Amino acid sequence: MKRVLVAFVMVMLVFSGCTKEVEIEMMTGTRSEIAAQYIADMEAKDLKRLLGAYHYSPEMQQAMNETLWIGIYADMQSKFGTWVETHDYAEVEQSGYNIVAYEVEFSDKRATINIVFEADDAIAGINYLEKAAAVSLPADAQEVEVTIGEDFPLGGTLTLPAGEGPFPCVILIQGSGPSDRDETVLENKPFRDIAYGLAEQGVASYRFDKRTFVYGASIDSATFTVFEESVEDATFALAAMLEQDAINANQIYIVGHSLGGYLIPRIAAVTPTAAGYVSLAGSVTPLAELIVEQINYIARLDGTVAPDEQAQIDAVTEMYHSITNLTADSNLTAQELLGADKAYWLDLQPYRPHVQARDEITKPFLLMQGSRDYQVPVHEFDLWKSELMLKDNVTFKLYDGLNHLLYWGEGPSSPEEYYTPGHVDSQLIKDMADWIKEQ
Repeated sequence: MKRVLVAFVMVMLVFSGCTKEVEIEMMTGTRSEIAAQYIADMEAKDLKRLLGAYHYSPEMQQAMNETLWIGIYADMQSKFGTWVETHDYAEVEQSGYNIVAYEVEFSDKRATINIVFEADDAIAGINYLEKAAAVSLPADAQEVEVTIGEDFPLGGTLTLPAGEGPFPCVILIQGSGPSDRDETVLENKPFRDIAYGLAEQGVASYRFDKRTFVYGASIDSATFTVFEESVEDATFALAAMLEQDAINANQIYIVGHSLGGYLIPRIAAVTPTAAGYVSLAGSVTPLAELIVEQINYIARLDGTVAPDEQAQIDAVTEMYHSITNLTADSNLTAQELLGADKAYWLDLQPYRPHVQARDEITKPFLLMQGSRDYQVPVHEFDLWKSELMLKDNVTFKLYDGLNHLLYWGEGPSSPEEYYTPGHVDSQLIKDMADWIKEQ
């Protein structure tokens, strides 16, 4: 059964069969504790525990049998060799799911094993993939830790090219949801790719952990808006870069990806000393409406819409209409408003990024978009162009074959392709660097 709202969950090698009944105590504890024991049981091939000691989602519970695990072990053996050692893990949140990703050394290759949890800590999926080849920091380039912020201090990395400065610099602003400084999505790290690629081109960069990534549990959701999520920290980052001797204060550019690109006009309004702005796969359509488009697209990828998928589409569409008609007197909860409280949506109601950009952005503005992006489709790029194409400070670049992570691929884009390790297109990075140097 497809789960329309699942952007990153995929159960591999699922065979039909009955749930194996095993008399064994169920595992309890925190998500990381459960994942640690689960990966240990996988390494030990303890089928008794794997089948009976864990709380699975209904779909996973139905799939759990010895045949499944025999198939998984055979597949991992053929791809990676024998299990040698389990290394560190990382926790990632994607589309309402929590993923604990373990790096595992096998005899032939390194791999990442992802254990996917639902909100109630039920295991909703497992998958594994070869660990992506690392992108290296260019020779003689260096990285410096720089902390920004006041009430919510955030760690960040300033990447400096080889040679003598001061250098032009970009500040990288992430997309939706909690995100680390690399904008990590499973094995993929788009912001690290951009930082290292720009360093090769003689351009510095600063990337920092998102406020919701570091302080999610302590943020007041009742008053939380995109200002607290992204805009304010962009101003702190700019102030910090202006103080760096290695950075040319007249050549600092703010680069937003996805939500960050959508917010560039908001960010531009409070960062007048920036030299210019870049939107990477930034949308124009209101966010709630875009979410409805996304789940409709995913539901129809296989050519059919199952009843459960239609029910989810209907539920999200209803929430979208609630958000559109939201007033300050509303008593609707975040659960009824796509996970954000009314303050968040009321703040965005009048926002039209392409119109604000047309009226207010006079600095150089570069918009970059991939043709295979289903999360922010090409028609969003066209909406930007419809308002901005007559402005001589705006440049548009569309890249054939790139998805929302700005990675190249073929065929219809889908959530599953994010499981494939890759890197941001090198031509896009070079084009960004060249554009900066031309200003």
